[in-house]
Formats: sequence, C-alpha cells, structure tokens
Amino acid sequence: WERNMLFWLRSVRLHAPRAPVLLVGTFASELSVSDISTIDNCLKRTLKTFTQISSTGDLCYFPIDNKEHIGIKELRHAVEKAARESESSNSEVSARWMLFLD
Repeated sequence: WERNMLFWLRSVRLHAPRAPVLLVGTFASELSVSDISTIDNCLKRTLKTFTQISSTGDLCYFPIDNKEHIGIKELRHAVEKAARESESSNSEVSARWMLFLD
C-alpha cells in the first residue's frame, strides 16, 4: 500500500503542488481506537514529506463510515475549508469555461 500511495501523492505534488490532499479511510465502524491510531502512525511515518495533506487535528486522515455516519461531518467541513482557502477557487474563469463545465 505504501508504494501505491506514494506514487499517487507524488503525482499530485508534481501536477498540483499547491492542491490540498485529504486522506480518507473507510469502514471506521469496524476499527478500534487502537487500529485507527496504528493506521495514523503508519501514515505519518510514510507521508512525513507531504505538506499538502490536510489533517483532522490529531489524525492525518479522516476515518469515516457511511453506514454509521461516522466522521462524515468532519470530512465535509475539511473539504469546504480546503475549497475556501484554495487559490484556484478565487481565480477568475472565462465564461466559455463555465459553459463547458456546466
């Protein structure tokens, strides 16, 4: 998993060096607090050079569970915050591009 994650994060860093990255782990209801902490420690050790990663505060990823609605609100707030603070969301876009995107 480390090699795959590093590949994708390096690709993001190469093509979008200022883009925020939010890591999401699913099936959180099936994990213990200890499991979540272990995953966080592994991620932090592997990803220490990636400054683009947005965190939840204590954790460097967002453990969520759609069925149990765990962590969804925190993830939604983090996405909204990242979008508000992003340089690209405040840049002007041609009206032609807006029509294309719609």
